Amino acid sequence: AQLKDPIFATFFTEQAAELQPLNAELRYEVYLLAKAADLPYTTHLKKLSQLDARMMRPNMWLELGAALEQANELSAALDAYLAANNADPSLLNKASQASIGDLYLQLENLNQAKSWLKKAQKVAGAANQRVHSGLLQLAILEKNWPAAEKQIEALDKAFPNFLDTSKFSQARQEI
Repeated sequence: AQLKDPIFATFFTEQAAELQPLNAELRYEVYLLAKAADLPYTTHLKKLSQLDARMMRPNMWLELGAALEQANELSAALDAYLAANNADPSLLNKASQASIGDLYLQLENLNQAKSWLKKAQKVAGAANQRVHSGLLQLAILEKNWPAAEKQIEALDKAFPNFLDTSKFSQARQEI
């Protein structure tokens, strides 16, 4: 690391961490080095969270949540996002709130899903599509047709071709 070679530093520190699997400080160093070297670090972050959650900073929980969500580990991703929220609620941006709402929806906790998706309603970009899709799905599940129509209008306005190519392609006709 002192020679400014983060790739080799990561490799050797990772080897040391494997020899001492309960050493959270070493695992934290591997995470930092891997991140600096632009190498995959999710595994190290996950192991660190399991070894000593107190070493995890709120931004690390967010990184872990996003990585676990991408790996389709829904419950673990939700736990990581909520840990970030518990540590520093101001750190959660609208996109993270949308992720939490979507995870709750996928895990069939509809009340929490609705609450988090509504918090994230003013988000921009792809997360906005996620919010409106989630709220549309909730409206359909609740048979709240006016709310479903409102979400369809919002999706049509912001993402004109989305509904026709999504799992909601038949929603407009059904409603």
